[in-house]
Amino acid sequence: MDETTSTDDSTVIGFDCPFCEEELQTPTIEAIRDRGRTHLEIHRTDLLAEFANRERGKACQNDCGYVFPVGVDEVAGFECPECGYDNFEKFAHRYLYWQIEQS
Repeated sequence: MDETTSTDDSTVIGFDCPFCEEELQTPTIEAIRDRGRTHLEIHRTDLLAEFANRERGKACQNDCGYVFPVGVDEVAGFECPECGYDNFEKFAHRYLYWQIEQS
């Protein structure tokens, strides 16, 4: 569950990791993206199913022309089999965007 709190008219961005009990809170979206991406790195394997589901039929972020397969079981990792680009960081930023809220 995502959580945000507001104290003293300041914005707090919250991210509750769905893979563990870690709760991250920062004052800016940029900070939560940096801390969240670093945290999600330890859950790289757990996040792969989400990547396979959300990125199926979408192009590699390196613009090499490769399109990830539609079948979830067909995605072997974040690395593009065509060019070797690691799509994890860009996907993690988008994933955090979907998961955070601000107040």
